[in-house]
Amino acid sequence: MEGLWTRFLPVSVEVRRLLQAGVIGTVTRVFADHGLGMDPYWDILPNDRMIAKELAGGALLDLGVYSIHWVLQAIAKGNRRPIQILSTMTKYPITGVDETTTILMKFAPSTAERPGIQAIASASLRAKTDSDGETAAVRIQGDQGEIQLFGWPWCPSRLRAIKRSPGMDSPGTISIDKTKLISDDLDGLCYEADEVARCIRRGLLESPKMPWLESLTVMEIMDTVRRENDLKFPEEIETVEYPVALPAKRS
Repeated sequence: MEGLWTRFLPVSVEVRRLLQAGVIGTVTRVFADHGLGMDPYWDILPNDRMIAKELAGGALLDLGVYSIHWVLQAIAKGNRRPIQILSTMTKYPITGVDETTTILMKFAPSTAERPGIQAIASASLRAKTDSDGETAAVRIQGDQGEIQLFGWPWCPSRLRAIKRSPGMDSPGTISIDKTKLISDDLDGLCYEADEVARCIRRGLLESPKMPWLESLTVMEIMDTVRRENDLKFPEEIETVEYPVALPAKRS
């Protein structure tokens, strides 16, 4: 099981429940952003893993995985592989890792009568997602409303569901507004541990909450984005051989 702890948090469980209950209708569009608001030149140490190519640093792999996670959670099961991926990337000139990456994905409709889904997943070392304390990090939009998540994407602190009102100029109605969905972001790992325990107790080889196919889909999306933007890491990072022959440590 992939250790993506966000998938097992109460907020993720609640989002899945709301989507399955049809609270916002049919999902049509998703926005998910994970931006730290840190200047790589001044706010990050020169040898920090976030900007080190030899440690697979950069926004995409470290931050973007959470944005992609929220996009895939919003898509119905069985339809989570995008049929089209377009991306762009700004690289940190000193080390060559990506400091900002934006991914546009298109998903096929679940049935012929329903619309396709577009999604934007973005990540940035330099830009900040929530600069005013009121900006949603994740927006899942349906034909009857939307779900908004606030706080850090790896551990959102607030969930809001808004029902759409008729008319272009009519504001929606807030139907759900929950805060303190988890007491402390450090407590969040216990939910992931509980899922491991449940799988072991039931003799499962695969977690139904974090299936292998979804982990593979995330990797395929990120690999596609890297190819589109020529982002390559050192051979010892890229290799699929095991065990890995690592270079000698530098003093």
